[in-house]
Amino acid sequence: MVRANANAVLQCRKKGYGAAMKIERTGSVRPTTWVKRSGKASKAGQAKFSDSLDQTAGGVSGVSGAGPTQAVDALLAIQEVDDAVDGRTRQGRRWGESVLDKLEQLRIGLIGGVIPPSDLEAVTQMLDEGRGDVEDPGLNDILDEIELRARVELAKYRR
Repeated sequence: MVRANANAVLQCRKKGYGAAMKIERTGSVRPTTWVKRSGKASKAGQAKFSDSLDQTAGGVSGVSGAGPTQAVDALLAIQEVDDAVDGRTRQGRRWGESVLDKLEQLRIGLIGGVIPPSDLEAVTQMLDEGRGDVEDPGLNDILDEIELRARVELAKYRR
């Protein structure tokens, strides 16, 4: 993650996005017109405010009873169905991300000259267990590519 951020910063600098900016003074921040205030508030203004409060307080009605909850129940039922369908997609996506994370650990180990056997076993176990049922054909294609790449990498490490 840090390496990806560093690469993004380098790309921005190469394209000239990190160039220094000159900020010039834009002018005065003072208002152009002055507001004159009188020293005291008028008593008449306070009386008008309290009068309007008295008039609106008499017009308040009581609280009505609660409405039916059928519409809310229907919305909750629809959300539960969506979660059941999306759960398989989410599970497949998590499986693909975890396989890619393990492959990244293997790559780092290869660069460092040490590949822990536990990482190889973890990837093998993940591939053997499978990703589960995923209904999205696009996600299935991506997961097939991830699985193929993982099997190729395992074959390279084991020879």
